[in-house]
Amino acid sequence: MIKKFILIILFFLLLLYLRSFFVPEELPSLVLDKTELLHVVEEMPRDKDAAGKLAEDVIFQNYNISRKNFEHYFSLNRFNKTQFRWMLYYDVRKNQSLAVYLVKKLTEEEAFAIADGFVINGVGREYFTKYFKRSALKNDTAYYSYLFSPYNPIEMWVRLDYERNIKGHFVLLTPQEIKLDAKDAKKIASTHFPEPISATLIFDGSRIAWRCIWQHVATEEDYARQRVYGADVDATTGGILRTFKYVKPAPTSTPMAPIQKSQVDALAQKLSAFHKLKDGAVINLRISQSFSEKFHIIKSFGKFIAKDGLSDDADITIWIDRETFLKSLESGDAWSYFIQESKSGHISITEEKSLLVLAQKGYVALYEELKK
Repeated sequence: MIKKFILIILFFLLLLYLRSFFVPEELPSLVLDKTELLHVVEEMPRDKDAAGKLAEDVIFQNYNISRKNFEHYFSLNRFNKTQFRWMLYYDVRKNQSLAVYLVKKLTEEEAFAIADGFVINGVGREYFTKYFKRSALKNDTAYYSYLFSPYNPIEMWVRLDYERNIKGHFVLLTPQEIKLDAKDAKKIASTHFPEPISATLIFDGSRIAWRCIWQHVATEEDYARQRVYGADVDATTGGILRTFKYVKPAPTSTPMAPIQKSQVDALAQKLSAFHKLKDGAVINLRISQSFSEKFHIIKSFGKFIAKDGLSDDADITIWIDRETFLKSLESGDAWSYFIQESKSGHISITEEKSLLVLAQKGYVALYEELKK
């Protein structure tokens, strides 16, 4: 009998040993906080394999996933390529799809060559050379100084997309000769409002004009009569492009800015007890007063990700008033402040899962401190 019992025990031990080889390790859930990732490259990947490897590196940089587990979460669905961009689209387990864009860097010389051509096509090369000076490239925007007067340059710009197409501009596209000076513009403006008048050369998106403004502190009578206090005078024709009147704004209360997901992320990072939670922990957060704002926080591969609305799979729900939430963000020791406010009744916690599940997910420290 004893021999038979020992054989049964050995058999079960053998089964447990074999199970470790054949039952796959349960991997934590991945939660994406983005649907697109953009990466700027000096040189375009030469082929699909090179683009795929670089895209995987970009994903590794954003999510703490080991290379061996990559295929458990991500599966390349499709890709396409243009002259300046690779676009790779991944299906992601239990998430929305993720797009990775590998974009060739836009150099300053390249950007200005395209922008110069766009402006020259409108105003002509001679006019462009006479009045336009390259200023700077900032991100995707080429800036110019329009130099009718060295003392009063006007900023203009041309914006490009990743494919080197023009996607926006604030630049003169029809040659315009400046025939009026500031004195001429002030004289024309004085027929609409009194002196003293200032005059500044401006560009309104289509024409260059003198913006003339009455140097005056508005009175209640000015607002009541809606007196004209300014005008844009066309710098070529002298025509009035538009006038400006005193209009008293209606009293309005400043709306309370809604809590942003980025603020919830930031608070989760500041709460030391949250860092003891295991991947897959889910916390509902309900913020009261003025708004009924609802979020849930998921810990995924060491990162806290805030999402709108409540989760049906939450482990706990934290109730917090709005002022306490904002002060916690500003606090040097957010967790101590959290504990203090929970004792004052400004923070409360309810369990959505059993205490055993909470313990398994690492809630012990958080739960004990807040429930004291």
